[in-house]
Amino acid sequence: MRFRDEQLEFGPPIRNSLGIEFSPIPSGTFLIGSPDSEPGRDADERSCEVTIERGFYLSAFEIRQVHYRAVMGVNPSAHEHDQNPVESVSWADAVEFCETLSGRDEERMAGRSYRLPTEAEWEYACRAGTTSMYHFADEQADLSNHAWFKT
Repeated sequence: MRFRDEQLEFGPPIRNSLGIEFSPIPSGTFLIGSPDSEPGRDADERSCEVTIERGFYLSAFEIRQVHYRAVMGVNPSAHEHDQNPVESVSWADAVEFCETLSGRDEERMAGRSYRLPTEAEWEYACRAGTTSMYHFADEQADLSNHAWFKT
């Protein structure tokens, strides 16, 4: 989840009225997608240069169940615990969460509104200036030391 472009001047990390932390992501240019030589690349994938023209704030962590419940009044998660990330939500649920959070008095009064990041914004933030296959390097064998995944 991120703030809309027209909201807030770019600056240090912030917390909103629910205590959700947002990290600043500066503007910049990067190659989206993966190069032809990358293992596991989809045949129809193309790499191209993309410019993120305005810096933005992106939630530093997944939305926790306690925050989702505070905004939406329900917790759809199968693995309930307030500090766990909310799961079992659709894209439409996530959009509704952003819209509902944007409508809260505290957020409106602070001049904040929320939306989901675009695919380019998400990849740009995840890459964090790296050009390797993964944020830590190009070694797929080392992936299990950095992430949970299923092939």
